[in-house]
Amino acid sequence: MDPALRTTPAPLVMPDFGVAAFASRHAPGFEMPAESHEFDELVLVDAGRGAVESAGRTTRLAIDDVVRIPAGTVHRFVDDPESPLTLAITGLAPAVVATPTSVALAWSELIASWPTSVPLRFATAYDSGEYRRVFRALLLELGSERPARAALVHAHAIHLLVLLRRAVERRRGAGEDQRGFAASLAALEDRLLEPVRIGELAELADMSYRSYTEHFRRHMGMTVNQYVTRRRIEFASRRMRETHNVLGSALEAGFRDASHFYRIFKRQTGRTPQAFLQENEQQLPNPAGRPRGD
Repeated sequence: MDPALRTTPAPLVMPDFGVAAFASRHAPGFEMPAESHEFDELVLVDAGRGAVESAGRTTRLAIDDVVRIPAGTVHRFVDDPESPLTLAITGLAPAVVATPTSVALAWSELIASWPTSVPLRFATAYDSGEYRRVFRALLLELGSERPARAALVHAHAIHLLVLLRRAVERRRGAGEDQRGFAASLAALEDRLLEPVRIGELAELADMSYRSYTEHFRRHMGMTVNQYVTRRRIEFASRRMRETHNVLGSALEAGFRDASHFYRIFKRQTGRTPQAFLQENEQQLPNPAGRPRGD
């Protein structure tokens, strides 16, 4: 038998900084007693099939399902004998999701929309792929002894929460026939400041290049490049409100030519960047000594 496969559960030990994670690869015949932990668990089915038993209920699980096991919940995982489970397990101590306020809010919104032991299946392969990528980064950091290790572990754990929170919204917003297209939009948003590669977006949507561009125009009312330009102008506008810096915001938004940015900004908003700043000036904080404009 492969020594990496388990026939019984490994103990999930919580480090002092409150985040634990490991991959549990089950051998045929794996058995788990009912147990509970003093922390919440997020469990992704990375491979195989099975079920989770909790509170007298059995919930079937398949690849790309994620279940949340609240602290103190007695539960156990049961494998399909023909296809044993591989689980990506993340443990979160209560303090990790209690502060700061933004994290506590994201966590409360997530659990309010996601009942205990009910599987959340990622709407697209892009979403599940991003979750796996961050989980691997979390595992890597947990296995390191690098400076500020605990801080980055917390950052990765919070990233997983955000991915799940957004996955809930994406499942609500996209029907079965639109999930590939929704995946391409998610990728576009995540890579907004990078060069646009329409061929990769079409591949995510499982469409040809031409079909994708036509579908995008019908669905969004504009071309891919027009959409990206609009979103970058929105990004630059937010950054200008926060920094009061026109040129810096333009560069952050992916514009490399100032005159081009000025033309596009005025075309999109009907005013120059300086006029935009002046209109918003009274609503913006201005720490002592911070220059306005560019």
